[in-house]
Amino acid sequence: PSGAGPAAKNTPGKNPPQANLQPWGNVGAAPKAKWKKQDNADPCTICHDELSSDSCELECGHHFHRGCIRTWLKEHSSTCPICRVHALLPEDFPELPAWNKYT
Repeated sequence: PSGAGPAAKNTPGKNPPQANLQPWGNVGAAPKAKWKKQDNADPCTICHDELSSDSCELECGHHFHRGCIRTWLKEHSSTCPICRVHALLPEDFPELPAWNKYT
């Protein structure tokens, strides 16, 4: 055999032609799509039932059934089950009567 193998056909300095394509796209080339909420009918994330008029909003803005969040805060954690921010029910700490110390 006189150098007739595949290595003999490939001469140094010659590379096969390559496509001028990038395996990735340009950053920001496509418009950003923002997620939009379809409606306000989110369920209670504790029991997964629809929220009713007996719902409670925590200071973080998340809504739950009053009974569900009361049980959650007493038995599981004192934080919101969605965002884990420390949570208190408004009725647990009623507003103090107004008092003006300058009168």
